[in-house]
Amino acid sequence: MGVSVSIISPWGPNNPVRVFDEPEGDPQKHAVIMVYPVTIVAGEPAASGPEFNESKWFPADGLPEIMGFLHKQEAEAAIQAVTGRL
Repeated sequence: MGVSVSIISPWGPNNPVRVFDEPEGDPQKHAVIMVYPVTIVAGEPAASGPEFNESKWFPADGLPEIMGFLHKQEAEAAIQAVTGRL
């Protein structure tokens, strides 16, 4: 929310790093998540919003052990695609 991004090449709108389609990922709804590595080109990420009460930055090699839903797997997929490692 609140940012414009650019997808890092060689990925693009029709070429995500990975698609997550696991119904148990969110007990409230079935979501399909397409993961893209991006750079922020304008704006600032929102500190809170209607579906979250806090956002934080973490180094790629310092993700929290516990993250909500499938967010850790999603972040790790993008990190691995860009860096070739976790």
